[in-house]
Amino acid sequence: MLELAELRKRLRYDEKSGDFYWRHRPLEDFASPNAFHSYSRFSGKIAGSTRPDGYKLICVCGCFVYAHRLAWAFANNAWPEVEVDHIDGDPSNNRISNLRSVTFEENSHNLGIGPRNKSGVLGVHRSPSSKGWVAQIRVSKKVKHLGTFASIDEAARARADAEAKFNFHENHGRRLSRRAAKANDEEEAA
Repeated sequence: MLELAELRKRLRYDEKSGDFYWRHRPLEDFASPNAFHSYSRFSGKIAGSTRPDGYKLICVCGCFVYAHRLAWAFANNAWPEVEVDHIDGDPSNNRISNLRSVTFEENSHNLGIGPRNKSGVLGVHRSPSSKGWVAQIRVSKKVKHLGTFASIDEAARARADAEAKFNFHENHGRRLSRRAAKANDEEEAA
């Protein structure tokens, strides 16, 4: 695990924007003047790059670090022991006000609706055999069947009641941007 003190010498975190910036470092920090000049052109600029799924990665000290985990570490002066969740579902929004430390299960209780969903309601799909609407929910890695209903509204209500019962986050099932939806689908598949 990278030392936070060493990372703070190289990076500055802006909690309001969620961005990291490369700090100016003195010549004596580098093995050669060429290495210093190569680094200096980035001084003051935003660090890292954004992956196609929206997550930001920063290569520092030869290691790739997710910006949301680094943001949590900078703000709390310790590396997160569990997962760091983007409350609004946007993996590029690394403002500290948008991040929370959660277990894997809590993180899965804050997923948005992906682009493959055809019903428009998370956990609800049309039954090909009965022509009814099936509601289900995944809790503790197990799918729980909530019932088959005559209308999508009844199935959605059953799903919402189950989400409340199992303490899902209020943002669970929200519509996502295309980029966030892709990240969400990859997380569901894992």
